[in-house]
Amino acid sequence: MADQYDIIVIGAGPGGYVAAIRASQLGLKAAIVEREHMAGICSNWGCIPTKALLRSAEIYGHMDHAKDYGLTADKFGFDIEAIVKRSRGIAGRMNDGVQFLMKRTRSISSGVRPPSPSPVKSRSRRPKRRQSNLSTQSRRQHWARAPTRPRT
Repeated sequence: MADQYDIIVIGAGPGGYVAAIRASQLGLKAAIVEREHMAGICSNWGCIPTKALLRSAEIYGHMDHAKDYGLTADKFGFDIEAIVKRSRGIAGRMNDGVQFLMKRTRSISSGVRPPSPSPVKSRSRRPKRRQSNLSTQSRRQHWARAPTRPRT
């Protein structure tokens, strides 16, 4: 027999995981379905890791101008692998924090189809629900070059 839920949230980005947590806090039996990583694109690949990379670049820029502040930094450089590792670590901690907040919500990790009157279909189970919350967010794009807008 399939699992029974009051609400199934599709998408574990900033909108989805907050909706699932709040539903659990209100006493509903909630499940969240995510295709990839909990916390969404922003926390895992976009905003948060990018800000960590930019902070490393900012610190490097300060080091490059140390003499302007009366400091000496004769020999300095950067290790791109360490910078990326730090960025991924920050994203990982954010993801772990969301996982902790989701302790009362069932997570189903798999590809899903949009909600319909029939049960949500994941790769491994067919959970049933009274309500659905479609919280899809952004998607990573792999472009050879950035798209350009036509000039008007």
